[in-house]
Formats: sequence, structure tokens, C-alpha cells
Amino acid sequence: MKKLGFTLLECCTVCALCIVLLTLTWINFSCFTTSLIRTDLELLQTVCLSAQQRALNTHKPQVITIDVNRNTYSYNGNTFSLSAGIRFGIKQGTKGPPAHPKNLVTTSCTFVDQKIVCSINGIISSGTLYLTDDKQSTVYALSNAVAEVSHLRLYVYRDTWQALL
Repeated sequence: MKKLGFTLLECCTVCALCIVLLTLTWINFSCFTTSLIRTDLELLQTVCLSAQQRALNTHKPQVITIDVNRNTYSYNGNTFSLSAGIRFGIKQGTKGPPAHPKNLVTTSCTFVDQKIVCSINGIISSGTLYLTDDKQSTVYALSNAVAEVSHLRLYVYRDTWQALL
């Protein structure tokens, strides 16, 4: 008499394969989200550096306007949108600013009036802009300190702020 069905070993093998495939998919998706945030952050940094150079060359201040509600920023007649699943925001409990994290961050943009201003002498206004994913699993920051020479810094938050190279 022949019995139809699966053995316990066959069922365990199929379950193990499914778990491995789901784990690999989750890891790849997580890496993809991290790459999207970093790409958006680097594009924003490039726009800031372009505005800085334009201010120096034209002797006219340049302004990048941040719209945290729409997850967009505008410069020189162009509006840039953050990638799907990425937004201006912070993870609850994050301390900042990244260079001296002492106080809880309460806003995703600390630039005055949500505008990054590049003056005619190349100085970029001070402040920090935070980007995260919809699940708030990763937080990145673009920061410019108060200084005579502007230097935009990129950071990632992994329990503490770490500068990106």
C-alpha cells in the first residue's frame, strides 16, 4: 500500500529554503533603501556645492528652499523630489547636531526658514537637514557648522553619528 504525502524532512527542507530566500530578499531591500537615502543626500550636497559656486561666480546669493512636507527642495527654478520611500525626518530619540549630539532632534531641518543660503563670499548658512526612510530605520544628515569657511558634512546615524567619507 503506497501512501501519498510529504515526509517531515521534505517539509523542513522546503521551509528552510523559503526562510533563506526571504532573508536574502530582506537584506537586499534594506541595502537598496540605504543606497537611495545616501544617493538623495549626495544629490542634495551637489546642489548645495553648485549653489555655492554660482554665488561666488555671479556675486549673487543663492537659495535652496526645503519643503519638508512635500519632501522636495528647489533651487534655480528646479524642484527636486526625494526618492519614493525617503523623506525629510528623524528617528525618535536621535540626538544632534551630528558634530555635537547633546539635545534631542525635534525637526528635520534646522536651516533658518528652511532655506540653505549661499552668500556671495561662498559661506553656506549653518544648519542640518535629516533624511530617513519611511520606517525610520536609517537616518542620514547633511550638516554645515558655523564657520568662516563652509564645509558640508554627511553623516549616518547608527546609535551614534558617524561621518561619511
